[in-house]
Amino acid sequence: MLDWLKKKIGGVGTKGPYYKGPVVRDLIVFDDIYPHPGSGFRMEEFTRLLEHFPNSKILVSARAYGFLNIPLSRHAEHMERLLADHPSLAGRLEMPSGRIDINCRLFYCVFLNNLLENLDYLEANGIPFAFTLYPGGGFSPGSEATEGGLRRIFGSPNFRKVVVTQKKTLRYLVENGFCGEEAIVFVFGVVVPQLSLGEPLSPKIFYGKGKTTFDICFCAAKYTQFGEDKGYPLFVGLMTAVAPKYPFVQFHVIGGFDAGVLPVGHLGDRVCFHGYQDYDKLKVLFRGMDLIVSPNQPDKLAKGAFDGFPLGTVIEAALNELVVMLTDPFNENAYFADGGELLIVRPELADMMEKLDWLLEDADRVSRIAKNGRLKFMQIYSNEYQMGPRMRMLEELLK
Repeated sequence: MLDWLKKKIGGVGTKGPYYKGPVVRDLIVFDDIYPHPGSGFRMEEFTRLLEHFPNSKILVSARAYGFLNIPLSRHAEHMERLLADHPSLAGRLEMPSGRIDINCRLFYCVFLNNLLENLDYLEANGIPFAFTLYPGGGFSPGSEATEGGLRRIFGSPNFRKVVVTQKKTLRYLVENGFCGEEAIVFVFGVVVPQLSLGEPLSPKIFYGKGKTTFDICFCAAKYTQFGEDKGYPLFVGLMTAVAPKYPFVQFHVIGGFDAGVLPVGHLGDRVCFHGYQDYDKLKVLFRGMDLIVSPNQPDKLAKGAFDGFPLGTVIEAALNELVVMLTDPFNENAYFADGGELLIVRPELADMMEKLDWLLEDADRVSRIAKNGRLKFMQIYSNEYQMGPRMRMLEELLK
């Protein structure tokens, strides 16, 4: 739990701050950043769960706002915006303040850290739970902290099911004896806002077909000093190599990076830093881009830490008809045609330049890969594919 909450209410290992009230909810969801509009996958999944299970509520701690240097005052704004768009959720969003009624038939959250934060209270109150084990969020395969946490979770009598989204995660759980396959629901990918799967807001204009610049972007949150885990130093190297060779290329950096992270003064006005963007603004921004580069690498944030393939921002970019260039360190790709629907690269400048040279040889190639990629991403990231198995899992557990 949050340190301030421990001091105010009681330590881990007690039944506080949670207690069982007289009314039993079917489902209680917990999250540490909902309803931040920049976290599209949470916005989509949790909002759909609350709508699908009317006898449910969500506990929102807003802890991650501070981690991402977002003022906590924004959380109240985001809560108001959510309730304006979804008035049926009124009275079903609760901040951890004072004692919290956790009487429910099932508890659900995403990420390892979020579950570990609540595990003692769930066990003390006899609450069964399920969760999604995404990459990140404290999940670093092979680390002592991760292994200890997983042993506790999967050894708990309250554990019911886990959703995993990467083959690496599935293999790790089964091969190391953490969890049997019968308790695992495998759903490749991540939930995304379904507005992204509709018709584009405006016609897409590509370089060489009505646009004189080729716009390359990098989009990620910043978790390390130089963003090594997301491959930001590689992207700076790519910009440095591309700028003199292709004077028509413009660069864009979206997320937690600015001109002070690494030297980029030599690029002048060829690079623009946009900062963090809410989902609706990000979608509009992507409409003017041609290529997104995502050279993320494992073991940089922490031992064993890795990102999902592909990142959520990459999915959003693909749905807005950007060509996707990304790394795949664990060979997760079994869904997309390399060279036809996206471009897979090694985390090496030479390979990235070679793929970019090939892409820029033909303007038709850019639009063709972008359009083909969008169609495949629309299929893989539809709610039928993503939310369907999650809903069925929770419905089955609630029986």
